[in-house]
Amino acid sequence: MRTALRHTTQQLPMKLRLNTLALLAAAMTSTLATAAQGGIDYEAGVTVNAGSSHLAPYYIASNRGGTLTQQYGTLAFASAVHELDTARRVSWGFGAEAWAGYSSSADYDRYSVAGNLFYNNSQHPARLWVQQLYIEGKYRSVRATLGAKTLTSPVVNPALSSGDMVMSGNARLGGGVNVGFVDFQPVPTAGSSCAGRWATGARATASGSSTTTTTTTTS
Repeated sequence: MRTALRHTTQQLPMKLRLNTLALLAAAMTSTLATAAQGGIDYEAGVTVNAGSSHLAPYYIASNRGGTLTQQYGTLAFASAVHELDTARRVSWGFGAEAWAGYSSSADYDRYSVAGNLFYNNSQHPARLWVQQLYIEGKYRSVRATLGAKTLTSPVVNPALSSGDMVMSGNARLGGGVNVGFVDFQPVPTAGSSCAGRWATGARATASGSSTTTTTTTTS
């Protein structure tokens, strides 16, 4: 068993602005990661952010899966992941990640049809939620995932960008089915390679109903 402590502090210019919102003054993340034997990686951490706007700016919130969105927040997370082995012909994996803590509220103007007026509506993220929960399997070069899992673009490095045009890492995850290639696969006789995914899933709406979305991406 090995244990590592990672601590990162980001300091942003106070005069930098995103539209009419000022950037966060500081964001601090402290993560304690533990990799255990048996093929399961455990990770836990705390994220603290503060700023001068009602919402976290795009540069701070991007590629975080909707976990950091408000002006002030103190959030803790814990996860357990068993990665599938891409070197084996048949492999399987699973993952679970939960977040909990405090995030400040943001005020919105909401229209009342009955009163024919706008009124203040204060909203904040849930105090506890499941960020990821999935199982997946692999056979040869094809991988299938069931549930909510953070997926990255096969083309764009998420650490060096705000995401690509098809797959955004900014929104909260939704459950569904995702089937695609494990990585870029060679195309016979073409002298090139390709990667692709097909996904369908449902998201809950404010009224309690669900919406279904199907996407197909190739690279």
